[in-house]
Amino acid sequence: MPQEDLFQNIVKSNDSYIVNSLSKGPLVWSPNENRIRNLWPEWNKRTILKITNQDKLTFFLTEKSYVFGLSEGVLTECMDPGIAFESVESMLIDRMNNVWILHKSKGLFSLYTPVLQYDLPNMNVQCLYLDTSSQILLTGTTKGLYDIDIYTGKILKKSLLDYNLNSIFPSTEVPWIWLASYGKGLIYYNYQSGQQISLTKKQGLPDNNLLQITGNEKYIWISTLGGIVRLPNRRPDSRNLQTEMQVYTQSQNLPTNFIYQIVSDPSDNLYVASDGYGISYLESGSQNFKPLVSELKATSILSIEQFRKNRMVVNAPKKGIGIINLGIDTIHWLQSDLRYGGFESNCLLNDSVLLAASIGYITLINLNSEYSLTLDEELGLSDMRPSVNAMYKDPMGIAWIACQNKIYRISPEIVNTILPPQFSFKKIQQFEKSVSIDQDTLFESDQNQFSFEFAAIHYLATDHLQYKYTLEGYEKVWHYAKEGKVSYSNLNPGKYKLIIQASTDKSFICNSQIQYSFFIQPPFWKRWWFLLFATTILVASFRYVLHFREKQRIKAEETKRKTAELEFELLKNQVNPHFLFNSFNSLIALIEENPAKAIEFTDKLSDYFRNMLFYRDQPLIELREELKLLRNYFDLLKLRFSENIYLKVSGEDFNCKIAPLTLQLLLENAIKHNDFSKFKPMYIFVDINEQRILFKNTLNRKKLMRDSTGFGLESIRIRYQLLTENSISVSQDDSFFTVIIPAIN
Repeated sequence: MPQEDLFQNIVKSNDSYIVNSLSKGPLVWSPNENRIRNLWPEWNKRTILKITNQDKLTFFLTEKSYVFGLSEGVLTECMDPGIAFESVESMLIDRMNNVWILHKSKGLFSLYTPVLQYDLPNMNVQCLYLDTSSQILLTGTTKGLYDIDIYTGKILKKSLLDYNLNSIFPSTEVPWIWLASYGKGLIYYNYQSGQQISLTKKQGLPDNNLLQITGNEKYIWISTLGGIVRLPNRRPDSRNLQTEMQVYTQSQNLPTNFIYQIVSDPSDNLYVASDGYGISYLESGSQNFKPLVSELKATSILSIEQFRKNRMVVNAPKKGIGIINLGIDTIHWLQSDLRYGGFESNCLLNDSVLLAASIGYITLINLNSEYSLTLDEELGLSDMRPSVNAMYKDPMGIAWIACQNKIYRISPEIVNTILPPQFSFKKIQQFEKSVSIDQDTLFESDQNQFSFEFAAIHYLATDHLQYKYTLEGYEKVWHYAKEGKVSYSNLNPGKYKLIIQASTDKSFICNSQIQYSFFIQPPFWKRWWFLLFATTILVASFRYVLHFREKQRIKAEETKRKTAELEFELLKNQVNPHFLFNSFNSLIALIEENPAKAIEFTDKLSDYFRNMLFYRDQPLIELREELKLLRNYFDLLKLRFSENIYLKVSGEDFNCKIAPLTLQLLLENAIKHNDFSKFKPMYIFVDINEQRILFKNTLNRKKLMRDSTGFGLESIRIRYQLLTENSISVSQDDSFFTVIIPAIN
């Protein structure tokens, strides 16, 4: 250190120290190397008031109102904030490399310089290359090759080479470089001495119009309008040129001669991006190209770049950025902000972040998370017009974008800005009453109107911030908004969770999220304790009513049963006199007609009454017993009417029960109400199954009827109403009178 000098500030920068010397300006002292280096040769006695440093970025604040940034050894003027810096009290760099300045009168503000712009009027820049030893940026344009001072952005020489240049690639023999020209072939050029060696169609190139050069330390690959050429990456030797030059054309299945970009991997496999024919690849040692990813066969691919062993990133017009999995031959397109049909140029800033440039904006894409950050006016990029495939990353990690009339320098620290926004609630209100975010989460049923205010910040992309939100428990859709306010009213009792996301891109792949959970209690008559109490009262009341009704039902059924038994006894007591009355009428008629048969009738009648007395006290008897009584009674009638009546019984095997004397009454009824004779006898049919007993007789009603009590059929109807829920059925037609009696099992 100069012993006679005065020093103001000292800041540690990696393994070195930056010292503010009043006489010599900012100096870098490297203890390991034991040497001092002057950072700012053109210091011109400016007084450095403040120095601040973080990681690889250092800012100097001077009394002339200039801020300078030191990044990877490059000192550049950043901006002129136009304030009195003697009033600056403090400086700080945050994690996103924002420089924050605390000023006495203007308060707190930030300066950030991730992008620098070099103006090159009337020059269409198409390719770039940085000479790291001399800090000279070689710039290929439509008018020739220029060298530019990266500190000032000024052109050092008028023109090194008056060719229309499309691509620059370094040779292993420094300071020689390869230049791809449009119309002049391939130039091997020494940018320090000006020596050059030209290769054209005369030396074996398929065409003099070259588009791009790529390669490695061993080989270079050149795309021309006539095919692809491979050469050793060293000084061309005319004696061995024909044997060393390898040319690939459509005869080797190259799909087209218009190749946008060539990429070779560490295994010497070659990949080419073509216009309208997708991507083709040439395996090391092979002579024929093969298509890669069948989905891309009819697609124009502007650029390709390998970023992992089996991954490749591609750029296609109108589709944007995609990732190819070389192992399974598929492509996955990423969501990104595509304006003006897509990106003009792109390059990898590191092993996971891609920088893509288009008209008026750049997009940073994290290839792992697929989160993208688009920046435009906030970095002064509205006038940017990138050339196709004209982005270059130098050995220090700085990205250079070649444009029409401009060059943009992108600091490698810009990758630190690919972060989700900082996000928080500003205010939560319930009916204009402020709510504590941490404590108030339980509300009464009438506290059901809420408003939420929230805010997010991103130091670079604040204008791109957008929100989406949903209220779980109320809806299942997401709403999108630019303003940080949302309201809900008349919410029903229940559990809710408000989820809000903030992002700088429409995909919301990478976002910040905040949430607020709350519970609106139901009114007291809907709460569990009230419902339990009410349910207990209701169940008790219901059980009491059921018990009371059951007692009433049992009492009513008991009364009904006793009444039915009494009526049934009365009915049975009526049956015997009725039958006796009919039997005596038959006996009187028989005595008048045939006294001998009357005696036989009397004997059978006494037997019948003996059996009938046995069953009279029973409500039901077996069907077979009833049929026995029926046949006994029919025998009595047969003595009187001889061949004038007939009886046929079918289905006797069915076992069921019947009210006693039912069939006898029906038979009596048939004899009483019908005329019959030897020439027109009466037929009686009894048919039995498991469901019913059918009684049917031929119909020939008497023209003159004696007085009838109408007791027989009506008594049967009443008895069955008392015995069963099924009633009897009575019907007649021109030939038969039919009664169907339900079988009782």
